[in-house]
Amino acid sequence: NGQQAALFLPHGVYLALLILLSRRYWPALVLPPVLMLFWLHSEQLLNGYILLAAPFISLIPASIGQSYWHRFPLYWQRLTLLLAGVTLTSLLNTALLSPFIQSPATLIGLASFTGGVLLTPFVYLIYEFLRQQHRYHLLGLDTTNPPLRTSLIIWCSLFFIIGIGTQMVLSPEIERLLLIVVFLPNVVMAWK
Repeated sequence: NGQQAALFLPHGVYLALLILLSRRYWPALVLPPVLMLFWLHSEQLLNGYILLAAPFISLIPASIGQSYWHRFPLYWQRLTLLLAGVTLTSLLNTALLSPFIQSPATLIGLASFTGGVLLTPFVYLIYEFLRQQHRYHLLGLDTTNPPLRTSLIIWCSLFFIIGIGTQMVLSPEIERLLLIVVFLPNVVMAWK
């Protein structure tokens, strides 16, 4: 339904950007989800305004994740930190939003968790690629294609499998969307 869709794919991108980007960008990151939720409510796809709290709930795990981000320099450590942020956000969304939303609490948590697990590693992958491109350009290095570590691909794929597996076991209705979701890593790798 509309409440679960609002927490599914947009939520994972939003949380990853909150953790990856500086806090000075947070107002610009909070505004689009809030406007999207207002628009969904005006189109009568959402019941009530309680989901407007979801972007603000995500600020709590994002601030915690950002405070630990620079302590972990390795890919797998940062991906694990992203997964911890996704898990904390989905638990907070379930605890704080489920009493006010007509959807079952498990489906609210599941939509938030799987959307985050599916998209945050790939947002991080694109962020790292663009950051390395920018760094090489600033340093004047003439490398057209910075190397992409195999461990990053393995960890991104692992989180992708966790998200798909969780969604398939707990909510078989995702089978119609599975075709789109399975091609997401392939598109990212082809772009690379």
